[in-house]
Amino acid sequence: MAALRHALWQTAICKFFFRAEWNCSVAMGLKVRTGPYRWRIPDVVVLDKMLSEWTTGPPLAVFEVLTVEDCYNDMMEKMAEYEGIGVPQICMVDSGKGGFISVFERSPAHEGENVPPWEHRI
Repeated sequence: MAALRHALWQTAICKFFFRAEWNCSVAMGLKVRTGPYRWRIPDVVVLDKMLSEWTTGPPLAVFEVLTVEDCYNDMMEKMAEYEGIGVPQICMVDSGKGGFISVFERSPAHEGENVPPWEHRI
């Protein structure tokens, strides 16, 4: 049942972003380069539609659909890697019954300060 909920959340997120007027592309299973020899595969990636298929810039947003098997430390590591390449929005979706969504958004208010550059929104 957990795998089905995970897949349904991925599909719902993709359908939400698949609107022509938003001028973005959305994909599941797309590799995102987070380091010279490191790649991550977020559950859903939102890209600027104007970018080419081989773009090296960061996506507009990444979504990770969490399951009971996910570890807090692993999620923090992923967030740090996404932040390191400049992803402006990282979204964590709890695929459990509640479907809680956490959005971590890069905040320009903290640029240049020695504080975490993420604001938590629900």
